Amino acid sequence: MSNFVDLGVIKSKKGLKGEVKVKAFVGTELFEPEQVFFLSPPIDEFKTLTIESIKQAKSHLVIKFKEIASAEKAAQIQGHFLQVSSEDLPPDFYSPTDLIGAQVNSKDGEFIGNVMEIEYGKAHDFFVVKSGEKKVRIAAVKQMVLKVDIKKKKIVVDLPEGLIDIEG
Repeated sequence: MSNFVDLGVIKSKKGLKGEVKVKAFVGTELFEPEQVFFLSPPIDEFKTLTIESIKQAKSHLVIKFKEIASAEKAAQIQGHFLQVSSEDLPPDFYSPTDLIGAQVNSKDGEFIGNVMEIEYGKAHDFFVVKSGEKKVRIAAVKQMVLKVDIKKKKIVVDLPEGLIDIEG
């Protein structure tokens, strides 16, 4: 049985020809011309969308869908999610939400806590980790996140000294 995975959210329209700004939740390699997405929640007129063209901007993607030809139509899908069937994903793919509950350890093996939620930021996302009575926000960037083992639900991080002490 297939379930669906959110790969991004449509943030706003861009221009007059129906382009939209999309915040990708995953690597951009899953966004390419001819890729078909399910719109969630669906709109009668737009249950699926097919990428016609795509451009990378600083903090988002600019996508033109074949089915959207005007700024008015693009505005209708603002706030909706782009989904694919889990069966259509690469075998080693994981969604950030798959990391909820994952154990987070330092590179020295010290237990830090468990991922409570994912915060989607403009420049990068954050793992919100419950560490004792504190919540620690860990930037999901290569400099800090050394290893992710999705099968074992474990994350190894290299945190700047004192980060856990200053978070509240």
